[in-house]
Amino acid sequence: VCYNRVFCNLLFNTKVDIHLFETENPFSMHFRLLILLALACACFTSCKKDACKDVVCLNNGICVDGNCQCEPGFEGNNCETQQRLAFVNVYMVQESCNLGTFNYQIEIDANSTIATEINISNFGDFGYNVNATVAGTTFIIPEQIHSGAAISGSGELNSTLVTINYMLITAQADTLSCIMSCA
Repeated sequence: VCYNRVFCNLLFNTKVDIHLFETENPFSMHFRLLILLALACACFTSCKKDACKDVVCLNNGICVDGNCQCEPGFEGNNCETQQRLAFVNVYMVQESCNLGTFNYQIEIDANSTIATEINISNFGDFGYNVNATVAGTTFIIPEQIHSGAAISGSGELNSTLVTINYMLITAQADTLSCIMSCA
């Protein structure tokens, strides 16, 4: 039996005879309070603030629990920074290889349309332009063929110093293993 017609109509979608309200049941006040308390609890526990309401994630980042999860190649509170831009510079190279030591200049730029890619000009002082894929403060140089030579390696940014480890295998199968210190 429902003693509150409004709640009955809302909760149970039933019509209540108006005559049920003429005689007051001693438990009806308690029942009404219980219903009101249950509705208040349901409202307060189901009304959570949207943690992402005022968060703007840039560069296709996605807000999860109030924090931006960035697409590869981006970082920052709002995914506003391209990771690859930390590598962009003209560097003086001191290179140590199994064939000797060398000094020359390279340039790293971010002229690619791919947000995770950098270009290294004059790689190995051979005049080659090599592409690399950035992930945070590191990058991978996938195998690339230049003038018949296969080049692959990896690099890391530590403050302003870039260190590149690479291997070059010539068309005659000679192997050159080198470490570049770029400042």
